[in-house]
Amino acid sequence: MDTGRSTPPSELRQSITPLSSEPTVVSISDVHGHLEAARSALSTLAGHPDFEPVVTVDAGGRLEWTGNDYVLAFNGDLVNRGPDSAAVLALVDRLREQAPAGRVRYNIGNHETGLFFRDVYPSEDCFTARASESTVRAFLESVLEGSVTVAFEGHRYVHTHAGHPDGVDPATANAALIEAATRLLEGLETADDERIQREVYDAFPDLFATGRDASAGCLWLKLEWLPADAPRQLVGHTPVERPRRNGNVIAGDLIGANLERDGGEGVLLETPAEVLALTRSADGSVERTVLESR
Repeated sequence: MDTGRSTPPSELRQSITPLSSEPTVVSISDVHGHLEAARSALSTLAGHPDFEPVVTVDAGGRLEWTGNDYVLAFNGDLVNRGPDSAAVLALVDRLREQAPAGRVRYNIGNHETGLFFRDVYPSEDCFTARASESTVRAFLESVLEGSVTVAFEGHRYVHTHAGHPDGVDPATANAALIEAATRLLEGLETADDERIQREVYDAFPDLFATGRDASAGCLWLKLEWLPADAPRQLVGHTPVERPRRNGNVIAGDLIGANLERDGGEGVLLETPAEVLALTRSADGSVERTVLESR
């Protein structure tokens, strides 16, 4: 299996193509600080006979990278709402350290932008509002390193948090995120911090613009504003109880809508031949649903 470690980060962050194998992309989104629900969703692969696990549990109960031929994509909104935001981020960091380059990916969601714009968004009692300057700095630096992105190309679908009717070009969006993070780092812990936050927020509406209509940026746009004939996108952001396909758009924000019932959490999988979902049922079994087959 090609590790991808010799591939320049600027190429690897945009697409899975530099990986010489054709790995299955496992997508989980909108964990929102609910670590146990995320653990359950990620374990659905181990619970189905057609799939090797994407993670295993070590002697201490921690999830570890298996070394199988997967790309594991955390598709935004890993933080806030639930009690375990720091632990979820630590899980992502640990898996990324264990896996070869490009095998664990983290696309930013609208909730992560609370770390970017602490003085722009209304203050809430949530993880991003309470984050220390060192946490903010580390997150912004992870953008510059290519560990946190807006989007990447899978086999046929662009994986991104909320999507856009015209599609999201990974190279353009990721470059904009890097520029935004660079400017925010320059202002961090200076007297100009709040002013720079507001300037950056205004400078990149395609990413950061909030809203409940089609004017929202690609981190905020609701599923209802993504038409069936939009370019192929695999998104989260809008809670759905079951995986949903609307033309070229496939939605997989499964955890939030299922927290109040047994089972239901799951992941989306993109292979070269199909897109499918694995979801856990109330009895603990795992259901395989094909959403697209070439």
